Amino acid sequence: MFHFGKRDNGSYDHAVELQCSWHFRDASQVLIGSWSLYDLFTQPSIEQAGDHLELDHPLANYCDRFFAPFLESHLADPLFVVAVRVDEDNALTLDFSGDYTLEVFPVDEEPEEVWRFLSRPPIFPSRIPEPFTK
Repeated sequence: MFHFGKRDNGSYDHAVELQCSWHFRDASQVLIGSWSLYDLFTQPSIEQAGDHLELDHPLANYCDRFFAPFLESHLADPLFVVAVRVDEDNALTLDFSGDYTLEVFPVDEEPEEVWRFLSRPPIFPSRIPEPFTK
């Protein structure tokens, strides 16, 4: 999950939850991707971890170890989402300031819902409002 916007009481304004492949790149190269979630520091290998695979520990994988210093280096000049695109194959692209891009690419074998935007408050109302009358 990627979080965006102002942080308030441990919660952010927006997030995108991903259940498919993704990578984060700058203008010239891929910097990190979803495959890095499974390159673990805290366990010798996925096969050896078996049913005890734990991905929720801070800095447990290469992805965490990339983003911790990356985000720290952008505290004074935070990244902003400047464009959001979705194509006919449901691929999602988020362009950021600083020439960074998050590319999300679902494949046919994956579940129907492969990503979703979350917003606080929701971008779309959870119910249709009553008509306004005077």
